[in-house]
Amino acid sequence: MPLVFSLVLVATVFLGAALIGLRIRPRVVLAGCLGLIGVAMVFSEQLSHFEATGAAVPGLGYAFAGTLALALGGLAVARNHMAGLPIVETATLGMAYGAAFTFVVSVVLGGTVA
Repeated sequence: MPLVFSLVLVATVFLGAALIGLRIRPRVVLAGCLGLIGVAMVFSEQLSHFEATGAAVPGLGYAFAGTLALALGGLAVARNHMAGLPIVETATLGMAYGAAFTFVVSVVLGGTVA
């Protein structure tokens, strides 16, 4: 899963170009690819035993979804910064909204509040 998460830099670059018009810088893409290769080398033993079966498939999907969420979150911060919005305040509001949403979903799904 660390290999999937290391795709965040490359995903952010291409999503930033597609969604908010950021420029793709080849050096950044190259750096992301080199980082991906480095992570693959570190985890090569585990990767050689990986089988996309059973519980690994949803886990891989969750890893890709988390990576996509991180990339989109970073792009939201970049867009807000370019619009002149204060970073700390907007991040605080985002975390508060996220916590409230998570709380409501938890209660709706039958979770208990301690």
